[in-house]
Amino acid sequence: KEYGLKLAKAIYHNSTSSGNGLFYNEKEMYRTYIKYANGNQDIEQYKPLLGVNTKNINESMLPSIDWGIRNYATKKINVVVSKITNREYDPVVGAIDQMANDFKKDYNARVKAFSKDKAWLMEKGKQLGADFVPEGLDINSIPDNDAEIEIHALANNKLHSELELEMGIGYHLSRNDYDYLRTELAYDLVAIGVCGAWVGMDEHLNPIIKRIRPEDAIVPYTENPNFKNINYGGSIRRMTVG
Repeated sequence: KEYGLKLAKAIYHNSTSSGNGLFYNEKEMYRTYIKYANGNQDIEQYKPLLGVNTKNINESMLPSIDWGIRNYATKKINVVVSKITNREYDPVVGAIDQMANDFKKDYNARVKAFSKDKAWLMEKGKQLGADFVPEGLDINSIPDNDAEIEIHALANNKLHSELELEMGIGYHLSRNDYDYLRTELAYDLVAIGVCGAWVGMDEHLNPIIKRIRPEDAIVPYTENPNFKNINYGGSIRRMTVG
């Protein structure tokens, strides 16, 4: 614990004093972008452009002008964020181990074989009192041609473990209110050009996903745009005392 605390302090000191110019050291720029995105920028900066004396506005030819900010940027940003978050995604899991692949190939082969010789197998099944229909299917769901076989394989060739994992991922995304988190991340991406999320585990080993404000992110220098080669990464968590 003592070593970890010293390491965290060293990382923080290096990033804020001699680290790269990303994220934490760009916080003033990010805050400025957010002000403009929300229409909260300083109005005084525009008055000299129209020859207005900000120290004595009565000397101006425009003493009664409304200097309110029109939130055109805010509206455009909200439209883009809505387009991003309105796209729905579902978790898709596919087993890649050899046993799962062999099972799928065997299942598809049995369905294809039964489809081509359906009438003959049904007749022999009645004669022998045996059921040749592939496990998990009924006679009415057997495809009749190659096109239907391909569609059937795509729609039904899912292992129970794959389905369970897809449902589990969906549950944890819902538990972490991921739809709202996507909105926050999309807003950061559109307004300031970068966004970040922290993924970890709670004390019960349940997955956690949290937004990281870009100005609170600390990473080492890298020339990789995807940060795949960094050795560490962290963020500043601001605590409140109540």
